Amino acid sequence: MGVQVLGLPGRSTDPAVMTTGEVQADVEAQLRQAGIRLLSPAELATTPSRPYIEINFGFVRTPGDIHFYIVQV
Repeated sequence: MGVQVLGLPGRSTDPAVMTTGEVQADVEAQLRQAGIRLLSPAELATTPSRPYIEINFGFVRTPGDIHFYIVQV
């Protein structure tokens, strides 16, 4: 199984903003702790079903300055 994180910045100088790498590392650590084996990129490329978890982040700000955070797994 692989992990793909979308919708977050690759880098940020703001400590309150999580990056793609930070979320991916955290999710992978939790999957390993649960006993789920992660495949290397080479293994994923040769596995016919290419199993992965996709985490997609979206952010919407309304004119009234209300923020919505959308997370799809």
